Amino acid sequence: MADHSQSTRTLRLAEIARSAVMRWVLPFRYSLAAGALIIISFYLTTVALSNNQEANTNFTDIASFSIDVLVTLALFYCSLYCYFHGKRIYLAWLILALARLDFTIADAVWAYTEIVLQESPFPSMADFFFITNYPLFLFGVFLLPSIKFTSRERLKMMLDTGIVMISAIIIFWSLIIAPSIQKSGDMDALVLALSIAYPVADLVLLFAVLELIFKKIYEKEQTPLLFLVGGIIILIISDAFFFRQTAVGTYVAGGLLDMGWPTAYILIGLAGLSQVDSIQRGTFNEIENKNPHYGQISWPLYLPYLCAACAFALLIWSHDHTIGLSFESLSWAVALIIGLTIVRQVLALNENSQLYREAQQEIAERELAQGEVIRLNEELEKRVAERTSQLETTNSNLLNQILVRKLAEDALRNSERRLGDIINFLPDSHLCHKQRGRSNCLEPGNREDDRH
Repeated sequence: MADHSQSTRTLRLAEIARSAVMRWVLPFRYSLAAGALIIISFYLTTVALSNNQEANTNFTDIASFSIDVLVTLALFYCSLYCYFHGKRIYLAWLILALARLDFTIADAVWAYTEIVLQESPFPSMADFFFITNYPLFLFGVFLLPSIKFTSRERLKMMLDTGIVMISAIIIFWSLIIAPSIQKSGDMDALVLALSIAYPVADLVLLFAVLELIFKKIYEKEQTPLLFLVGGIIILIISDAFFFRQTAVGTYVAGGLLDMGWPTAYILIGLAGLSQVDSIQRGTFNEIENKNPHYGQISWPLYLPYLCAACAFALLIWSHDHTIGLSFESLSWAVALIIGLTIVRQVLALNENSQLYREAQQEIAERELAQGEVIRLNEELEKRVAERTSQLETTNSNLLNQILVRKLAEDALRNSERRLGDIINFLPDSHLCHKQRGRSNCLEPGNREDDRH
């Protein structure tokens, strides 16, 4: 009895919590406006403090931490809201929120080390939290609902992912990782390891992007995942430019590049709030309720070819410039990309050929069906014409019978009238006839029957 009461109380509390969570849903347009206002304010402040390097650095550290706190709260709110709509989507956003919490702790340690302790935050304990954020974030992306592929679709997805990842590895190694290693000199081993770990972590984020656009996004209405993809891409681009400028010694704090990170963080936070908005408006549908297929949205399919073109352009550029890879090694890598692209094209051509055969077969079946429909229509028209002819003949016969009967009735009435005139014309005569042994007589001037 006590267990039942405890269970009832738990269910009641859960329902109260659900009602409270559902009630506090901020319209997404307000969140979007707030995000834009934060980004604009961040940029204007960094511009105003551009002449004061120390104040600019302090503001950037504090503002980044504040934005991280807001984004983390937004993702935790999203996971709490998703708790009542599906276990898998709840776990995915919960892991993403924990990854963001990990990043927020890293930013807090970074700001404390740089502002309070007046020490260089690189390397520091903040790097541990920064690095561990990436695999945790990737794990959260993996938990998001995915498209169920056929074996052919899975092969195409693996080829596309391989082309993009190999191209990205070539570019990162040539322009970021290799120059950092070459300039290491007497650099501390930990610093060197972290200098390599961060670009590798960005490659992990790139893999998360590919996981999203190839396996998670199957329709344009998936706004939360599109915000998530946009935030990660901006984060990767910002990191890549930062690493490159740091390697060549051209990075200046407070520039336009510093806008990339808060913009990326805001987009990630908006992804969580957009997920809440889609559930609240009833536009969120579990992927199990649909039957999407690979390539349902066409724009991600151009990404492998774009990356292959970038790798080939890097090969041409490296002929007259020194990069982290030798021209021969880069040539072999580009050859591998081209080989994967050719295999991908062969699969596409085979698929197109199969689709063409299926289309021709469907056209032939439709032509047969159309011919059968025409035949049935002609047969039906023939039967309708025959039936119409029969009905016309029957109607004509009925009209003839009606006419004959009408003429007979008119003749009968005329005969009775003439007979009556004859009887009335006779002076004292009467007419008698026998019927069943009885005599019936009709006298002129008296129409009543006399029975004798």
